[in-house]
Amino acid sequence: MSARIGNKLSAQNLTEGNIFRQLFFFAMPLLLGNLLQQVYYITDSIIVGQWIGSTALAAVGTASSITILMVNFFTGMANGAGIILAQYVGAGDYKKLNQTIRTAAVFTVCFGLLCSVVGLLCSPLFLQWMDTPADVFRQANAFLTFCFVGMLPMLMYNMGAASMQAMGDSKTPLRFLSVACVVNVVLDVLFIKVLGMDVEGTAIATCLAQAMAAVLVFLAIRRKMSQLQGTEPEETAEAGATFGEGPLAGQPAGLPETEQIQQEEKENGWHLFQRMALLGLPIGMQSVVINFSNVVVQSHINSLGSDVMAAWSAFSRLDGFIILPLLSFGLAVMTFTGQNFGARKPERILGGVKAGLILSCGFTIALELLVILCAEPCFSVFTKSEAVIDYACNMVYYMVPLYFTLGAARVFIGVISGTGNSIMPMIINILFMCVFRVIFLPVSAHLLGQNLLVVYYTYWISWILSLISIVVYYKVSMKKVILLAGPQ
Repeated sequence: MSARIGNKLSAQNLTEGNIFRQLFFFAMPLLLGNLLQQVYYITDSIIVGQWIGSTALAAVGTASSITILMVNFFTGMANGAGIILAQYVGAGDYKKLNQTIRTAAVFTVCFGLLCSVVGLLCSPLFLQWMDTPADVFRQANAFLTFCFVGMLPMLMYNMGAASMQAMGDSKTPLRFLSVACVVNVVLDVLFIKVLGMDVEGTAIATCLAQAMAAVLVFLAIRRKMSQLQGTEPEETAEAGATFGEGPLAGQPAGLPETEQIQQEEKENGWHLFQRMALLGLPIGMQSVVINFSNVVVQSHINSLGSDVMAAWSAFSRLDGFIILPLLSFGLAVMTFTGQNFGARKPERILGGVKAGLILSCGFTIALELLVILCAEPCFSVFTKSEAVIDYACNMVYYMVPLYFTLGAARVFIGVISGTGNSIMPMIINILFMCVFRVIFLPVSAHLLGQNLLVVYYTYWISWILSLISIVVYYKVSMKKVILLAGPQ
């Protein structure tokens, strides 16, 4: 039997207690954190637009799309590490937990430095590929350069937050994020309004705030791991055998013990990195590929005129808020599943599916109703054009009612990924959220004409087919895997 980490993780242990309550209180900080980031993005845009100008706002928006793409991809890798960590937490394997955190930290530093070097060398090229207008290019390049310089602390915070959440602590990253957002806005005001800096001021403010958050989350993880050092040596040794053959298995008998341990740790580190890549790359690739499909949709929107373009832009801002519950509960279910899969408690995983569906779909439907009722006054904040407001409201009325299908799909994706299988969700998402849209939209536009209904049909069908496919896969294959993970 594996040893348990014990009471030191009892406050964050998702393997015991009321499932519905645990998922709710674990997901709430995730939801608030996502909401806080959305509010910050809007506040940052207002500061740049009002105090520097519309050209600067366009530059920041253009450059941010590049950095966000990289951060989203890395977040997939962080989630891969989080799944492994959650499984080791559930199994009570402190040794592998510690090794995984160290491996994730090394990977983050290497990836962050690589992003900085590539970004600094290729920033102008990236902007050229995006056909950035000449009047925006200089400011966009300046902003992007500073963002790439500060890429490492941003990635360190994301990996640290994913690690804390995997250990069942979603509140601590939220506190650090809250402090970082406040510091970011204060530094924006200082650098731009007081010191009169251009777009590089907001980039430096973001880097400094993220660096502070990275240091805070690093200290929190270090403190947490120091608390776990109280585990008895025999427990640690026993836990080390939970997922492997023991610390010295397979080593040549003639090697000194210290050398054997160092060699075993090196091999374990490489093995853990491979597992993180196997789990994280498919998650990261999903966001990259789905963003590509959005480019195709945007091209169709652009062909419908400036009013529709403006309406789609306003709707996209609102969309960023509507999807927060389904993203938060999907991540909560993934962590919950990871811990209980490691603890070999299949009945709790199945209960987590039901609780996750109720919470995710319930919150999403409630938000849908609120947005539908308040659509017109919401869009009036963005524009005074009646035509734009009418188009944007039309988008809400047609698309938002089906968002609950996305919420349900995210729950099943979270469960499947939490067991260590992120490849099939990637295949399903890429197939229907990207390939289907890229093919179906132009074909249906050719047959039915250039109009918004074609966009609605494309999204509706892709959401429904994706949900059906992920549910069928869960019922046919994953339920057996979960049930076989029971006590042995």
